[in-house]
Amino acid sequence: MGLEDAAPTGLLRGQVRLGAGQLSMDLELTGFVIHHARAVAVSCLRLWRVPELVVGDAAVVVGELLANALDQTRKGQTPATSVELLLQVAFGAVVVVVHDDHPHIPTIPEPGSANPYAAGSRGLELVRGIATQFSFASSPRGGKDAFALIDHPRAAMAIGDQGTAA
Repeated sequence: MGLEDAAPTGLLRGQVRLGAGQLSMDLELTGFVIHHARAVAVSCLRLWRVPELVVGDAAVVVGELLANALDQTRKGQTPATSVELLLQVAFGAVVVVVHDDHPHIPTIPEPGSANPYAAGSRGLELVRGIATQFSFASSPRGGKDAFALIDHPRAAMAIGDQGTAA
């Protein structure tokens, strides 16, 4: 049974590629898919023996970046909400990259700048607070890439060089 078989037919579409310390998923986004993609990411991080502190932070980052991609494509009325998620463990850190086809690069809010009374709009602020490095960049193939590096000094020795094959 592959990861594709874990969800009812038609609900999780796309390809999942899993290697030593690396997960790549091509997804058609919905709220349901975001939930399950986050669960798959958490399972992989635990399989790779990433400390729970980092697993929890990575789960938040994955969920928020996927939700942001879904929101951006809905605002731009892009017909399909196809994204790629890359999760990699290397050199004592977890790297999360989400690619979507919408060209708009959102502004990453300064800490504490979100309106406390607004519904939503805190996801990127959360990611900024969790990630050691966080940025958006235009992608050479169109759209944009969101990049987050989660590096906890206490966890670096526990993660080690997993996912870095010679």
